[in-house]
Amino acid sequence: MTRHPMHSWIRRAFGLLSLAVLWPLEGCTHDLLQVTNPDIIQDANTPSGAIALKNGVILRLEQVTAGLGGNGPDNLFIYSGLLADEWRSGDTFVQRNDMDQRLFDPTNTFLAGPFRALNRVRVQGQTTIAQLRTYSPTPASNIGLMFAVTAFVPG
Repeated sequence: MTRHPMHSWIRRAFGLLSLAVLWPLEGCTHDLLQVTNPDIIQDANTPSGAIALKNGVILRLEQVTAGLGGNGPDNLFIYSGLLADEWRSGDTFVQRNDMDQRLFDPTNTFLAGPFRALNRVRVQGQTTIAQLRTYSPTPASNIGLMFAVTAFVPG
C-alpha cells in the first residue's frame, strides 16, 4: 500500500502549525520554572517561622508514627510492639524479625532510618520550644504541644 502524496503534506503542515502555536509559549517557560519552595522556612526567627517549625514537628511525628517514610512498616508502633512482644513478626524481612528475637546484627540497618526519624522529632521539638517561647509565646498551648511531642518520642 503506497501513501498518497497529500498525507506527507498534511503531516508537514500540521507540524508547522504546531510549531507556530507553541513558539510564543517558549518565553513563558522562564516564569514557569521560577517556583518558590513553600516548605523551606526562610526565616525561623519570626512568629510565622516559629509556627512553621511547630507544624514541621507535627508532620515529622505523623511520619514516624504512621510509617509514611516510604519504607513499608517502619513506624514507632510496629517497632515498639515487636520489642514488647505485642507483635510476633513485623513481616517477612529477616532484618525486622531480628528485633522480635532480640538478635543483634551490626550489619542490620533497618532500624537506622526509624531511629534517625525519632531523633529528628525530638531535637526539632526542643528547638521549636525555644523558638516559640521567643517569637510566638501565645497561645501557650503550642509550647505545651511541643513538650508533649518531645516527651512522646523516646530519646
